[in-house]
Amino acid sequence: MFWREQRLKWTDEHEQTLRALEVSEDAPGTVLRDFQILLSFVRERKLPVSKTYQLLPRKVLPEINARLAQPIELGLKQPQLKSYPHIQGLYLLLRASGLGCIRGTAAKPLLAIDEAVNHSWSSLSPTERYFTLLETWLLRGSPGIVGERGSRFRFIGDYFQDCASLIYVAQGDGLPVVDSDRAERYCRYSPGLYGVALLELFGFLMVQRGQLQEGQAWQIEHVASTLLGIAVFALLTEKLFGDFDKLLELGDIPPESFGALQPAF
Repeated sequence: MFWREQRLKWTDEHEQTLRALEVSEDAPGTVLRDFQILLSFVRERKLPVSKTYQLLPRKVLPEINARLAQPIELGLKQPQLKSYPHIQGLYLLLRASGLGCIRGTAAKPLLAIDEAVNHSWSSLSPTERYFTLLETWLLRGSPGIVGERGSRFRFIGDYFQDCASLIYVAQGDGLPVVDSDRAERYCRYSPGLYGVALLELFGFLMVQRGQLQEGQAWQIEHVASTLLGIAVFALLTEKLFGDFDKLLELGDIPPESFGALQPAF
């Protein structure tokens, strides 16, 4: 894979960055704010979803996008869920966390919020919510949830490594994307645009957006890793994803059980 030979090293500076971290509804990144927007939007409606992949209906996507902290501009006439990588990433978190569930019938599936899970979610502090969403993404975020094709033989640590590799090469001055076919392909397919969007939402990556182009989706000019992103991925590489035996244990974690990342942090 692109840049897979590189590996982040855990340092004292990374530890200082994490010890100084303060999580609120608006920082780091906008993931908590935007996730709550999607959660509230779904709770207020009976949303029909597609029969095959249970995806959000296209007609509501522009409205959700407009409510996000940083809406994106599209040059597409008929955008789909994947055209809005931030909404796609947030929807992945909603479904993989168990907050969003599919009800109704096979012929008319509806998206709903599991109120019991939501009650538990509401009792969490911002810090607990932030790291619960991070664990949801990295350990439960199957691409199939949002209609993306994943490898049948993909190992649980592969997606983490895709993100960690991007964080590695985007350190310092960052990584130009618009003038690099290699970088653009990597962002598009591994970790994917919704992966890049989630890295931005969690405050791990700064994304400079390009100009709107007719007939084109989200334009990325340049990406740069944040100190938090480097620290988080260095820690998880050191404490969890760099240990093959620990990765094997992750496959035995029950779906309703959270807290696998907590010992490392």
